[in-house]
Amino acid sequence: MKKLYFVILLFFILPVSAFANTDHLILVNLTTNQLSFFENGNYTKTFPVTTGRDRTPTPEGNFCIINKYKNKEYHRKK
Repeated sequence: MKKLYFVILLFFILPVSAFANTDHLILVNLTTNQLSFFENGNYTKTFPVTTGRDRTPTPEGNFCIINKYKNKEYHRKK
């Protein structure tokens, strides 16, 4: 039974860590609404961003970007 739990745990952990790239880091400051970008541990640039409101707050935590679409169109849900 312990082996089954271990295999299930690996199934959920490995996909995220396999794609993780530690050369780039994005930090979002929810207080100042700023995104800071770091490359190879060095600060690169800060951008203004919009974060969530009280009813729909921005999720907090550590996340890994798995897919990136260049110049993707954005449409609001109606």
